[in-house]
Amino acid sequence: EKGVEQLLEATAIISGERPIQVVIVGGEDADRGEVERLQSLSRKLGIADMIRFHSAVEQDELPLYYSSADVLVMPSRYETFGLVAVEALACGLPVIASPVGAIPQLVQEGKTGFLLESSRPADLATTLVRFINDEHLRQHMAMSARPAVADLSWSKVAERLAEEYGKLATMA
Repeated sequence: EKGVEQLLEATAIISGERPIQVVIVGGEDADRGEVERLQSLSRKLGIADMIRFHSAVEQDELPLYYSSADVLVMPSRYETFGLVAVEALACGLPVIASPVGAIPQLVQEGKTGFLLESSRPADLATTLVRFINDEHLRQHMAMSARPAVADLSWSKVAERLAEEYGKLATMA
């Protein structure tokens, strides 16, 4: 459901034009078969040397991963909210994602990232190349990312939730 195949296929499309490094984080031991399937696909596509699979990361380590990346790619077929996108944006990391779940409300098209128009790997490849080739755009998106989700900090969300509960309590 995370669309990793689409990312692998997009990487294969642009690999001849531009070498990139893709780090796929996540996947518990129970998902080992899925990781092996994706590793096999990366070998079949001839991009195994560009792909690194990393097991799940502790929450307090995630900012290190986000901060060392140029972009977060989420070609998901399904998301409920998209907390990973919020975390990435809060670390100043632009996001390229499918418009599923709350992603369209989180990613500001052309300002903090891009929303994919289709699930076709070629479209993701085009978007990635556009992002990679435009340093000014990358810098602009990185600078815009964190402020775009400032209202989604845990303390601000808790404040708004308390306000809503307060309104409901006065109605009773």
